[in-house]
Amino acid sequence: MTNDHSRRARAGAAWLLCGGLCVALLWFYTAHNSYPFFYHTDVPAKVRQVIDGTRNFHHPLLLITATDLISRLIGSDRTDQHVVVVGRWFSASCAALAMIAVALLVMRRAGLPGGIAAGVLAGVHPVIFQSAHEMKEDCAVLLGIVWAFYALDVFCVREQRSALVAAGVACGVAVSAKYIGVLILITAAVVVAIQSQRARDNVITRLFVLFAAAAVTFALINFQALLHPASAFTAAASEFEHMRYIGTAHLFQTNYLPKVVRRAGVPMLIALGVFVWRLIMRGRRAVIEWAILGFGAAWMCALSFTPLSKDRYLIPILTLFIALGVVGLRWLLEWSGARMPRLPQLSILLVCCAGLAAVYLPKTFAAEGEFSIDSRKRMIAWIRQTLPADAIVAHEWRIWPPADATGVNGDFSIPQKRIEAPRFASDFKSIENLRALGATHVVVLGKFYRDLLEGAEVVPVRADPEFYWALNERAKLVWQAERGQNLYIHPGLAVYQLQ
Repeated sequence: MTNDHSRRARAGAAWLLCGGLCVALLWFYTAHNSYPFFYHTDVPAKVRQVIDGTRNFHHPLLLITATDLISRLIGSDRTDQHVVVVGRWFSASCAALAMIAVALLVMRRAGLPGGIAAGVLAGVHPVIFQSAHEMKEDCAVLLGIVWAFYALDVFCVREQRSALVAAGVACGVAVSAKYIGVLILITAAVVVAIQSQRARDNVITRLFVLFAAAAVTFALINFQALLHPASAFTAAASEFEHMRYIGTAHLFQTNYLPKVVRRAGVPMLIALGVFVWRLIMRGRRAVIEWAILGFGAAWMCALSFTPLSKDRYLIPILTLFIALGVVGLRWLLEWSGARMPRLPQLSILLVCCAGLAAVYLPKTFAAEGEFSIDSRKRMIAWIRQTLPADAIVAHEWRIWPPADATGVNGDFSIPQKRIEAPRFASDFKSIENLRALGATHVVVLGKFYRDLLEGAEVVPVRADPEFYWALNERAKLVWQAERGQNLYIHPGLAVYQLQ
């Protein structure tokens, strides 16, 4: 009776701390998340789908459907800006809830302090922090992946059908966020098959339960795609074709190994190496541990066959590596404690976790500071106060909101007349053409033109460098904001005055 009471007390304390972690991270993620919707290139099309009730089916529908449903439930205005804030809250909620699963997964192997430390470490990672501020699918796929691993962990211990159903639901969520989420469903099937290898009949039944739960979840979330299969397949095919624009896919088309080293940090990779060492030395049956490592390798391999090169695609790997790193430290301390019984294991573990966090926390706080400052709005205020009312400002397309934007136009209105380029300022062809149009000033995005001016070998835009060279030599730079860590919010704006 006493043991049951003690077990319930520990479980209650664990869930209470996990809930506190979730609330704290949700507050951290949603602070300063109301920046204008059009700063990110992909977002205007997403919010239009929510407002117009259309679907382009370029991605599975979890993000769009959830944003649409939540905005209706809370009665939010159906403007571009209000919709994108709801979408960002959904991303933030997915990230915060995912950290509960991280904490619970680690808690089984490293105790309550280790679990909470892992949740905090993963939750404040700069790549995860930034993605939680964006209306993107990455946090939703992370939610499905980590909860699938936790449900599989419970299943391996208790072999309960409810845990198997939960794993299937989590896999369905991951696939409904991104197509690459199917890797967690494959991983889950391997885990269930290995765990059930003693009874051949059980394998088929359990795999059926897993896939059925995943299929039902996917169908409920993506019912619109299932009602329009031809459009969905065509859109999905176009998305995959877009990823192959460089040529035939081959391994290391984009090399993510250096990215993992930079974003995880050498200390965290050392901790991961310690985990693998202790995992081998312990010699126990560790299906989930090896499944996580295998999943990470498969995810990296899949990314390396694509031309995509975004840090946020590494979020599942970074999160799982942090979790395994904390477990590795705990196992190392247990091994050392057997030889040095007086070793303060808990204190050393927390100090090590603090050291791991110190590697990337400065970048997280730098990102938080960038979210709190809007360089575009600073430029707008400068134009209002400094330029004469009869000035005519030519600018690139992503600096001011689209003509049909709703919810942000008042923040970007200026008394001066504007001339918008179709895409880049180089579309105006020459400074003489700008003068003929009556332009007195030109606003450019440093994210693009600085790379052109500096002669970068790879510039991901189709812009004419000669125009920017001429602008830099023949016009006067009168205002500038340096590029930041987050190029969507701080792209490096510059205002030139035509002589």
